[in-house]
Amino acid sequence: MHGDADQVLRIEIDSGNDAYFSVTGNNDYYFRTNSTTALKIDGSQNVTVSAGDLVVEHQNLKVNSGADGSTGLIRLYDSNNKEQAEIYAHTSDQLRFW
Repeated sequence: MHGDADQVLRIEIDSGNDAYFSVTGNNDYYFRTNSTTALKIDGSQNVTVSAGDLVVEHQNLKVNSGADGSTGLIRLYDSNNKEQAEIYAHTSDQLRFW
């Protein structure tokens, strides 16, 4: 924890009942569970998500595939939420597009 008295966590609700959480200054914002960081937003608004086999960091997306190949897919959907394509790493070291 940081002991800087000028660092402030703000929680606001606007007239439209939208909620805002913010920290003052150029500071990082962390969401933690079980003492482990699950999501971090740094002062430059770069987002790092650590969700087991999914990591998003500095405009890079990393998806780890399971041994059975059924996980680690990037699925693309249209505006009607219908799956239109999949991108995945095949077990024979090939990148497949469906």
